[in-house]
Amino acid sequence: MNEWMEDPTQWYAALVEQVGAEALVPAWDAAAYQSVTDKISDYAGLCDWFEQDPENPERITMAQAILAGFFQRPTRCNRRVGELVKSLPWRFRAQKKIGDVEPSVLRWLTVSDARGLSKYLCRNDKRQLLLDSVSELSGEAVACLLSVGVLGLSGLTELTEEVASELGQYSGELLLDGLTSLDPLFAGLLSDSPYTLAGLSMNGLTVLSIHAVLRRESAYMSFGGLTELTDVKVASALAQCHGELKLGGVKRLSGEAAAALAGYPDTLSLDGLTEMSLEAAQGLALHQGALWLEGLEHLSEEAAKALGKKQGTLGLTGLTTLSTRVANGLSTLQSNIWLSNLETLEADAAKALAKIKGCLGLGGLMALSDAAAAGLSTHTGGLRLERLMDIEPAGAASLGRTHGELWLDGLDQLPFEIATGLSGHEGGLSLDHLPEMLPEASVCLGDTLGFLRLDGLNVLPPEVAKGLEKHQGNVSLKAVHTLCEGSAKYLSTIQGDINLTDIRTLEVETALALKYHLGTLALPRLDKANRALLQALRKHKRGPVIIDGATMTLGGIVFLAKRNYSNLMISDKMQSKVEQAKRWVKAE
Repeated sequence: MNEWMEDPTQWYAALVEQVGAEALVPAWDAAAYQSVTDKISDYAGLCDWFEQDPENPERITMAQAILAGFFQRPTRCNRRVGELVKSLPWRFRAQKKIGDVEPSVLRWLTVSDARGLSKYLCRNDKRQLLLDSVSELSGEAVACLLSVGVLGLSGLTELTEEVASELGQYSGELLLDGLTSLDPLFAGLLSDSPYTLAGLSMNGLTVLSIHAVLRRESAYMSFGGLTELTDVKVASALAQCHGELKLGGVKRLSGEAAAALAGYPDTLSLDGLTEMSLEAAQGLALHQGALWLEGLEHLSEEAAKALGKKQGTLGLTGLTTLSTRVANGLSTLQSNIWLSNLETLEADAAKALAKIKGCLGLGGLMALSDAAAAGLSTHTGGLRLERLMDIEPAGAASLGRTHGELWLDGLDQLPFEIATGLSGHEGGLSLDHLPEMLPEASVCLGDTLGFLRLDGLNVLPPEVAKGLEKHQGNVSLKAVHTLCEGSAKYLSTIQGDINLTDIRTLEVETALALKYHLGTLALPRLDKANRALLQALRKHKRGPVIIDGATMTLGGIVFLAKRNYSNLMISDKMQSKVEQAKRWVKAE
């Protein structure tokens, strides 16, 4: 029995005094409280007593009071009874007998609750469990939660040896943002594990010793509480980590620490830096993985020249302006660069950026002058202008001369003059925001080489499809929800994969019109595929047909079971049904 239950009469009186007698069921006086608690020797007994009549409002109120007696000191009884619901065991709330409270408000978790909670999450296909208010947890309870995909234990301010040992067996995403320090012994228990973590967040650590750095395989590690990194030994230890390393709180980085950190082989995020010294830039230039400096608001010409020698992706998404001198410094980059928050781009700066060999991310630009577009026309590494809302014909012609992927997802209309400028572009073109298209514009797009994304189109009339018939490359039409036989005939001549994600119904004649198409035909949401439709799709011999088959008719299933369907790719769930049907057919 919990020590707070030694004198239940006194405790109940304190509860009445704090929350008011009217908040409790009058029938439950101190004597009634005493008689019930005399019959309950432990927590399990309370659960059994409650579940004898879980709908009884008086028993609900008494369960609240007894639970508070188990787990709350009398001096903390100033919470109203309604708030005591937060302390109820998960098994009560999972049955929705008493309230519907998120796990994040739980202040404690027993082994039986942890076991029940894990089963509840599994049954309801929930992967995330955040226990941010739980300040104490046993190793046995943690062991019950190892199957959870995302486990948040940020309420813990310190780890015990048994908890650290159990977490060493965890392979999901682990959030320990409440820890302010980490014992080297426990760090070793977390590190010495054959299991790869999906992520580790320890943003509460403000100081990090070389002995507390975890050398465990993880998709990412986040130490957002560190505000400066000047210790070379700590930086060298961090460079031995695995997965993306997030140091978003670092605002001061010495050149020596930057050079040591450059040995880190994966993605490195230093989003807390708002300015960068030349020494730090020179050190980070040695880093060969992706480097994200999203908080950097200003970059000197000298620092830009240093970063221009870097190998690997460079993210400078905090910059809103870019001078020609800084652009010239970055022009020697051989990899992708992201300048997604630039609001304007001068012609000379554009010409300098065009020299960069990798993809050029300018997703923040909503307008582009003809001169700036001309400056970009020689770029060969791919150009992303997803927010560009308007462009002149001359500018479109300049962008059409670029080589590599061209993303213009901000355009919501495509006049013939603009389409003419984009005609002949090589490398792939994305125009996902177009709700409709003129037939003459589609002819221009049909002359482009590489992928063609038109995921904003809801309908595809035959006259528009005809313009695409000579296209060489994959075509994505994810939003098209109906397809007629005429449009299908024109699509069948496209040399590349066709994605028709939103098609739910398809006539047999339309399916037959696609049989000569060369490439993969994706129809993942096709509904009620019957025998006749599957027989028509089976004639698509020049590439596989992807269908989900979740609502395939019985006749369709039997058809697949009796015939070779090597070109039809179906979901695993439907595959099992087909295999079962095969056994039935064989038995017959």
